[in-house]
Amino acid sequence: MAIELTFRTRDHSPADGWSRGGEVITETAQLDRVRSALTAGRTLLVKHWHYRGSRCPDLVAVEDFEQFMDYLRNDAVAGDAFDVYDITAALTDETRIVSGKCPDQNEETPRGGAY
Repeated sequence: MAIELTFRTRDHSPADGWSRGGEVITETAQLDRVRSALTAGRTLLVKHWHYRGSRCPDLVAVEDFEQFMDYLRNDAVAGDAFDVYDITAALTDETRIVSGKCPDQNEETPRGGAY
């Protein structure tokens, strides 16, 4: 059983063999896994492959189930594919390759601040 969500159709090539079944991102089991991970405080990386989009996939980090659902509602179209990864373990001081702050017009950055 899938959540009630209708996606816009941008392209629908019969050559791609459209049919019922297969991996459906809005299936209850799929969404339950995403919800469970996010409820446990995990950070997920969504790799959004655009159906016949002729472009590289988008990468979006999500930390909230509603954020994930809003992304599907607003950015996905029929035929798009998704891979969802738990990247929580990768977000550590040891794996950070750079850090920095954006300077103002005087090339100054704050030493402190609420982040």
